[in-house]
Amino acid sequence: MTISPKGSPKSPVWVVIDEPYPKDYENGGIYSSGLGYVFERAWRDANISEDPFICAIYDNYTGGYSTDVDYKALVQTINMYKPPIICTMGEKVTALFCPETRRKKKHANTDKSSLEKWAGSLLQSPDISYEHYCIPQLQPDRVVANWEYRFIYVNIDLRHIREELSFFHQNQRLQPLPERELIIEPSFTKLREYLYDCFQYPLLSVDIETIRPTRGSKLHGKHPGYPYTLSISSSPKQGISFCLWDYTEEETIVLFRLLDTLLSSVGQIGQNYFTFDAHFLKALGFRLCLEKCQDTMLRHSILWPSLPHKLQFLTKHYTRQPYYKDEGKGWSPKNKKALMHYNCLDTTVTFECYLGQEEEFQDRPYLI
Repeated sequence: MTISPKGSPKSPVWVVIDEPYPKDYENGGIYSSGLGYVFERAWRDANISEDPFICAIYDNYTGGYSTDVDYKALVQTINMYKPPIICTMGEKVTALFCPETRRKKKHANTDKSSLEKWAGSLLQSPDISYEHYCIPQLQPDRVVANWEYRFIYVNIDLRHIREELSFFHQNQRLQPLPERELIIEPSFTKLREYLYDCFQYPLLSVDIETIRPTRGSKLHGKHPGYPYTLSISSSPKQGISFCLWDYTEEETIVLFRLLDTLLSSVGQIGQNYFTFDAHFLKALGFRLCLEKCQDTMLRHSILWPSLPHKLQFLTKHYTRQPYYKDEGKGWSPKNKKALMHYNCLDTTVTFECYLGQEEEFQDRPYLI
C-alpha cells in the first residue's frame, strides 16, 4: 500500500518526511490526519506564502525503513525539479540528506540525526547538485508532544524558511550564508595591530576557552580549568582568536599590558559573560570596565523569559549561522586550530546576536 505525494512538485519548497503516519494510510493521503492539520496551521501562522510539495522517503506501510534505492530515486527527482528549499522533517531523513547532523555519541544510532540541535539550520546536502538549502524541522507529532515548542517552531524554525523563500522570490537566487573573517593563530605583530585597532570601537565581543582536568585527573570536577584561548571580535564579520601562552616572555608581557588597557577602557559583549568570562579575565589580572559590558544571555532573559538562553538557541534566533556548537567538544591543545576557529566563531556570532537584541530593545524600549 502506497500514498501519493501531496502538492505540486514544481513548488519551490519541498517537505521530505521519514514516512507517513498510520492515520494517513487510513485516510489515503500524506498529512491527511489531525497531525497534518497541525502542520498546515503552523505554516499558515508562519506566513509562508507557498504551499509545499510533501513526499515521503518511504511510504510502504507494510515494509521496513528506507533503502538506498528509495533515497537515490528521490534525490534524482529533486535534482530534476530543483526546489531551492528542501525541508527535511525527521531524524532519519535529515541524517540521509545532511550527514553532518548524524549522532556522534558512543552507542548512538548514527542512522538518525540530532534533530533538536539542527532544527532551523541552513544546510546543504552533498547529494544535491544545484544551489539549495536543506532546513531540518521537527515533525508535527514532536511539536504536539511538546506544545510549548510550537512558538519556537512557528516563529523561529519556520521563519528561516519564510525568509529564505522571500529572498529567493525577490532575487531569483538564494541568500549566501554569513561571511566571517576568522583570524586564528596570529603572529604577535598581527595580533598587536588588531588589538590597537580595537580601541576605536565602542564595544567588543569577548570569549575565552579553558582547559579543564581530564577524567583521569584527581582534579576532575574540582578545578574550574585554565584560560587557554581568547577571542576578540570588533564586528559580526571579523574576529581574532589566539592562545595566551603561544608567545615569548617579552611578547606576553606586552600582550597582557595591551589587553589590560583595552579591557579596562572598551566595553565588552559576551554570552554568560558576567558569571564566566569576567571571572577568568579578572583572575588573570585584567581590569574590566563592567559598567560598559553586556551579557547576551541576560539580555535574552529579559526579552524572552520563557525561551532557552544558551548561545546555540540565540544563534538560531538571531542569525543565519548553521548550528556549530558541537565543534567545541572533545578538543585538546593538539588540535587547537579547531578550538580557535570555534572560539572566534563564538565571538562573531555573539556580536550578531547582540545587534539583533538591540533591535528588539528599540522596539520595546520599556524593557530597557
